[in-house]
Amino acid sequence: MAALKAIPVDSQAERYPFLHAAEGEFHRRLGHSSEAEISFHRALDFARTEPQQRFLLRKLAALRGPAA
Repeated sequence: MAALKAIPVDSQAERYPFLHAAEGEFHRRLGHSSEAEISFHRALDFARTEPQQRFLLRKLAALRGPAA
């Protein structure tokens, strides 16, 4: 997580969905569900293609568990 946070983020990188998705995945693996959800939603905001959106929606659904 520290290495990811050390990456300099300019306005172009801020709009790259998989930067936020990577952050969400790290949070998920650390058990930080709320932070993971925020990061995956942020990634979804910047996702441009349907496959990217589906991928991120699956990540969000997995966080919510089987009842979602």
